[in-house]
Amino acid sequence: MLFIGKRLRLLRSAKALTQEAFAEKLGLDYKFYQDLESGRKKYIRLDTIERIAENCKMPVWEFLKPPTKDFIKDCFVRVAAPVGRPKKAAENAPKKTAKKRKTKAKVL
Repeated sequence: MLFIGKRLRLLRSAKALTQEAFAEKLGLDYKFYQDLESGRKKYIRLDTIERIAENCKMPVWEFLKPPTKDFIKDCFVRVAAPVGRPKKAAENAPKKTAKKRKTKAKVL
């Protein structure tokens, strides 16, 4: 997760708000906020950071300042992805055995 996303999640959880309520408080679109917090949106404009800091009642430098020593290190911890190709629903279903059909020979 990126620094901004982790910082937003920390601020939101401190206020005990949902993503939707916090996005509305910040004046951001809900989906845009979700993308920011999850790290899918990797770039953010400075005026958006200023608006977030202003709505959180803190200066921009304080918003961008890591709250703890290990905060930056924790931002770069990645969760290991499962190895291999994900299985399709059909592959997870029990396999049916095919029944052999008996066919009659045609007499000419």
